[in-house]
Amino acid sequence: MKAIKKHTDKSIMITGASVTGKTTLCRRLMVHFELQPVPVHMTRKIRPGEIKNVDGIFVTEKKFKENFEKKKYLQASLKSTFFSGAYYGFPKEWLEYTLKNDYRCFVCPTVKMAKEIKKTLGKKIFWIHLSSTEEIRIERLLKRSPNMKKEHFETRIKVGSANVDTKGKDLNIDTSYLNAWEIFFNALTRI
Repeated sequence: MKAIKKHTDKSIMITGASVTGKTTLCRRLMVHFELQPVPVHMTRKIRPGEIKNVDGIFVTEKKFKENFEKKKYLQASLKSTFFSGAYYGFPKEWLEYTLKNDYRCFVCPTVKMAKEIKKTLGKKIFWIHLSSTEEIRIERLLKRSPNMKKEHFETRIKVGSANVDTKGKDLNIDTSYLNAWEIFFNALTRI
């Protein structure tokens, strides 16, 4: 059995569809490795249980577009920042943390954005992609948000469910039948 490291030599990026365990895994990895978060800027409303400036930096659409015009985000076009009814931007300056060996952990909202970050940071980033069956995701979302509007529910289930080839030593975890500790342990033994 591989030893569990207490330090990491790269930043950790997590992607996946809604309710696959991204936020929970990120928070546990931050505590285990004593990492700071690198939350993306987003224009959607904060969800129950999310923590401002840890799970995301929640900005107005006006502020987001001003930042984009000032070329503060990694994405090349405003269209590429729009996903599931909101804008998401990864600040270019945050790439500097990893480039300077100041390692962080974050949830990346889109695979497209993750690919750009991976291309820029290469081996200095460890990419974990979480997936789950649609049935399990529906069950989890119903349990978490039983009063969610139908259109929001359908959008969250529909988007982000693609399988991803993270290439190389990065990691894909099917979280369908795993609890939070099993997901955490799977990640720790590969980082």
